[in-house]
Amino acid sequence: MRLKLNEDWQLTWEPLYRQAGDYIQVRNKQRDWLPADLPCDVHMPLIERGIIAEPLVANHCFASEWVEERSWWFKKSFELTAEHLVSDQMILHMASLDVEADIWLNDCHLGHHRSAFYPFSCDLKGKAQQGVNQLFVRVTAGLEHYSEHDLALIGEAKVVYKNEQIGQRGDHRRGMLRKPQYVFGWDWGPRVATCGIMGEVSIAFNRKMQIRDIHVMTTQVDAANREAHVQFQLELENLYPFQTLETQLKLELLFNGRQVQSNEQDCCLRSGINYVTIFLSDNCQLHCTSARRLETAWTNRRFARPTRTLMCMSWNISTRSSHRASRQRQHRRITWRIC
Repeated sequence: MRLKLNEDWQLTWEPLYRQAGDYIQVRNKQRDWLPADLPCDVHMPLIERGIIAEPLVANHCFASEWVEERSWWFKKSFELTAEHLVSDQMILHMASLDVEADIWLNDCHLGHHRSAFYPFSCDLKGKAQQGVNQLFVRVTAGLEHYSEHDLALIGEAKVVYKNEQIGQRGDHRRGMLRKPQYVFGWDWGPRVATCGIMGEVSIAFNRKMQIRDIHVMTTQVDAANREAHVQFQLELENLYPFQTLETQLKLELLFNGRQVQSNEQDCCLRSGINYVTIFLSDNCQLHCTSARRLETAWTNRRFARPTRTLMCMSWNISTRSSHRASRQRQHRRITWRIC
């Protein structure tokens, strides 16, 4: 079960000296909150409200550079039920925070995040409550954390854009930040420093065990019998820290909603991540698609490749809990013949 939190956020700004320690003061702020939906760069609500002009038009970028000199605060209220709280894990997932970020839930500081290129994740078990919960996020453009002394550490690695026509472009400190570098002025591009919650936010509620991923690989293609031999590697996680789980796995291969192959297997899951490999033989005759037509269609891109739906169910015998996952995959095997 997953709860998406992408809508009905609110955004405000404060001076940079409003640090994470000033969270209570900002939380109690009653005015100057702008509505926002995710993904959201802080420029977007400002443009919608007419506070700034579109910075990518004309020379409006100069009038919006003050955005870098503020701290930006997002808040979101949402409700959780008793059904949510009985989960063994409640994973908050924030796909992208740009760039220096602090996160709170119900006045509890969840952590500090320093990269726009990988997600922030945290288990909310014990921190979330039944009823209304409030999520707070503070983000800044990031340059305020670095000085000329820090630049000495990267020495000649920094690239300087400077000539008589345009003067000096960009900001040398950008190399210290884990975010897109071009937003501080790049070649002919304007300086519009991004800042905000750049991806989706959701909470995943997990029970006992989870099917984390399904990897499909075609190991052999038998053109004469029109069969494809396929290997499936399942990534399963046992959430118990010190107990094994006896599990029944059922793997189904569907084509146009009809089951064409299936396999069942018993396995014992250790604590943490487990990998289970299952083999299936996918008979193309069942799909009314000849091997010759497949070869022609895929080579010339005249037809879409047939898509199979993979359904996997994991059933825990002792706790009587289950988890389902599905993926869509296409057979494709490329052979290079060197003459």
